[in-house]
Amino acid sequence: MRYLAAESKGRYLLGMPDNCGSYDALAQLRGNEPLLMDFLDEPEAVKRAARLCVDCLRDSCDIMFETVRGTCMGGSVHGWMNLLSRGKIMQLQCDLAVMLSPDMFGEFIMEELRGTMDFLDNGVYHIDGREQVRHLDHLLSEPRINMCQWVSVAGQPPLIENVPTLRRIQKAGKGLVIQISKAEIKPLMQQISPKGVILLVSDASSPEEAEDIVRWVERATGDALKN
Repeated sequence: MRYLAAESKGRYLLGMPDNCGSYDALAQLRGNEPLLMDFLDEPEAVKRAARLCVDCLRDSCDIMFETVRGTCMGGSVHGWMNLLSRGKIMQLQCDLAVMLSPDMFGEFIMEELRGTMDFLDNGVYHIDGREQVRHLDHLLSEPRINMCQWVSVAGQPPLIENVPTLRRIQKAGKGLVIQISKAEIKPLMQQISPKGVILLVSDASSPEEAEDIVRWVERATGDALKN
């Protein structure tokens, strides 16, 4: 990262690596099934381990944020979400949460997320599939989570069928980062507010088509954004 920062010379922004998710890290170290049993058998030990992971995350991120700051106009970048922040930004995630109840999410995962938010300026929670919707009450109650990123997982219903969930996130005052195909843009933007929405379009075939998509979104949402 230091090499890339030194070589940038204003030519590119240097994004943070995918350094996140303390409980996901524990699951990789321990194994999913043993860790899930630990939630029941050794809950306090699991929480202590998660706090250690948050400490490691904070210490490593301090180094990384300082390394990228000069290439990001004094802030930081989340690369694959195409997000630029004046402060420190990274994704919040717990893919393990698809195997947890809302009560366990509230007891374990929210503590870890708050600990992570203590050293961030902007947090974006990575909602990886519909199984995480049951945790929304907890996520939307945390004021320091600025945005939610929605990922349509293979084998699950298409994005448009998740509009009620997206509206629920918007009603809570959170922004949205949505991975979307060009065919889904028009029906989606007719049903949600454009305010605070970032669309990551996956299948524009050329720069010209990408520009056409941008112009269509500008025309279709301009009046709503003025109000």
